[in-house]
Amino acid sequence: MFWLREECELVNCFLGCASTDKQGGEKMLKSMLGCCKVYISESRNRAALEAIERAAKLFSEAPIVNKFEDETYNRVGYTLVSKLAPKPSEDPCPLRMAVLAMVKAAFETIDLEMHCGSHPRLGVVDHICFHPLLGASLDQVAGVANSLGADVGSNLQVPTFLYGAAHEEGRTLDSIRRELGYFRPTSSGEQWVGGPKSEYLALKPDKGPPQVTQGKELRNK
Repeated sequence: MFWLREECELVNCFLGCASTDKQGGEKMLKSMLGCCKVYISESRNRAALEAIERAAKLFSEAPIVNKFEDETYNRVGYTLVSKLAPKPSEDPCPLRMAVLAMVKAAFETIDLEMHCGSHPRLGVVDHICFHPLLGASLDQVAGVANSLGADVGSNLQVPTFLYGAAHEEGRTLDSIRRELGYFRPTSSGEQWVGGPKSEYLALKPDKGPPQVTQGKELRNK
């Protein structure tokens, strides 16, 4: 699911991390910036995380500026920052391409059936959220979110849900999660274990097939 809002509480941290090189940082700060946070249901499989990070590094204009891992949750969060074109159609978007590469790598290296953790999740790539920074607008990052959702849904054939500014009715994240049973543990001890128990979804996705594809499981964007 895509989460968009007008402010990002970690904006100073993101920009500080992205500007370690003075010249490169000054150049980036003169551009319109967007940031993306990618949450993946894995933190114990080092080979998978290395593959995901290698995929992101192919797009140097959209660096990973922060990484958060929690072994109990069995979840990792990445933050990327990149400049944005005034119109999404004018230039290839490094942010979208980097995140798409990470998503593909995650699907290829993580088996949700083997996953167990104490954080709610429905998919391998459980949550992707975009934020406008500096001179960027909410509409700009909503466009990036929609483009990425189309890529994941159509090209990778994975059910994808949009929300916030990326959704035409401004649907909220928690409303989607509740309908899909996100907050209900699937095992004892408040644990989420394995993939979905049914291939049928309680809510029609905005992009991609209407049912879970065996072997891919459900990914929420």
